[in-house]
Amino acid sequence: MDGFVNYWHRPYRATSLNLAVARVFVCLLAAWKVFAYPFAGIAAYPTDLVKEGAPALWALWPGYGQWIAREQCLAVICLIACAFGIAPGFAAVTAAAIIAHLTAVVWPVCCEKTWLPTVYFLLLYGVFRHEDRLVLWPAQRSGSEANPRGAGSAPCTQGFALHSLRWFLVTIALIYFCTGLHKLEGGGWFIEWGSPVNMSRMLEKRAFIRGDPLPPLAAWLQQSPALLGAIGAATIVLELGLLIAVLANRLLTPCFLGLAAMHLGIWATMRLNYFTDFGAMYLVFLPWDTIYEAIARSWTALLARGFRS
Repeated sequence: MDGFVNYWHRPYRATSLNLAVARVFVCLLAAWKVFAYPFAGIAAYPTDLVKEGAPALWALWPGYGQWIAREQCLAVICLIACAFGIAPGFAAVTAAAIIAHLTAVVWPVCCEKTWLPTVYFLLLYGVFRHEDRLVLWPAQRSGSEANPRGAGSAPCTQGFALHSLRWFLVTIALIYFCTGLHKLEGGGWFIEWGSPVNMSRMLEKRAFIRGDPLPPLAAWLQQSPALLGAIGAATIVLELGLLIAVLANRLLTPCFLGLAAMHLGIWATMRLNYFTDFGAMYLVFLPWDTIYEAIARSWTALLARGFRS
């Protein structure tokens, strides 16, 4: 069984279960994050501090701040509706628009951009909403959902198309690829960003911003410049390599696992949590239909043994 599904090369599955699981997972995760995120706090933020980059809406309507909490609530409602398959296409696009707008409002204050994967997934789901056959309402009028058992076969040109997951995989890979290219700007191959000196400065800068001492792992890494340089080089290789792995249909699982380790390392050394924004999205690409098949087969065998005994 493949660790992750490369939907770029295998956009068809015997069932749309994978898309349904992705919809439920992403929407419930996003609903929790939107509910917990202090979007409404922007209303009390001193506008003079963000005047230069404040959204034009603030200039046109100074009283907008009181509506942020209502936008936040509407986004949560749409995400929950999408998760449970109630008008999921409309709910996904509406939630994506609201989250994108809330992010734009917050940007002048904290430069928050970690909502991008969620917004892209919701938009792609809305475009390809007809691919999801496991929704409550409205019911699909044509076609039928195949039994998830047997989904581990390799249908390449038949079955259920999952183009939303296909393009979402490419989108995630492009985000990482552009991030890796940006790290190479002006410094040549691993010379500037991934150098031990620059890596050490980033650790110190983050601790200074937080007003806390260096985390134990960061302090230990600063004593090993060679290891810091290796981590910097590996980061760029992983970010650039994910897109190559997707297109070449090779080493996708090692790339995802390496990027997950990278995000855990960022949290451990700089207390920056990108794992619930980017790393959690890797679960979307697990072969849930094959996992279901394996579990169902195991339970069937277990029940059969029980009846025989």
